[in-house]
Amino acid sequence: MVQEACAVEHFRDIHKVHLLTQNIRAAKDTGYADLLLRFQRRGLQPLDMEVLKGRFEENLCSYERASFKNAVSLFTKKEDVQTENM
Repeated sequence: MVQEACAVEHFRDIHKVHLLTQNIRAAKDTGYADLLLRFQRRGLQPLDMEVLKGRFEENLCSYERASFKNAVSLFTKKEDVQTENM
């Protein structure tokens, strides 16, 4: 039991939890913020898909790609998190 408690404390020291309370990127891009809201509510429209396609890495200029160099990646599956972030 003591070992488990120590392991939990060690895990918490290494893996800090950060609660995201504000979407900085979308704050200045209201159209994108609206798109994200529609995505969250499962209401994407065909035009939304065109906007998202334009944001693929291969469609970005080198300056735009560089701005994402140290970006955090969010995934919906644990397997993807382990593969990409670990």
